[in-house]
Amino acid sequence: SMPFCPFRRKPLVSRESFIWGFCLVRSRAMDLTVAEGTTTSGALRVILPVIDMANHNHHASCRLAAGPRGVELVAERDHAPGEPILLNYGARC
Repeated sequence: SMPFCPFRRKPLVSRESFIWGFCLVRSRAMDLTVAEGTTTSGALRVILPVIDMANHNHHASCRLAAGPRGVELVAERDHAPGEPILLNYGARC
């Protein structure tokens, strides 16, 4: 059910707006595994602004590295100038 404002009888957002927002977030999110010993360890579904601008490809040329200081985009090999950075976002919904 949609969230309701206690002072109004109608939903705070329309069903269409909720679906649009959900799809927007879900389409930009990617899988991230956080190392043991950090505040949050295990598999997470996250949104990483700027990093999500890397092109998606199942044959990635870089990977995400998460640690106690944040997330880094790490190249798996040298890239030529102008060559796209390819990142596997993980499974899509």
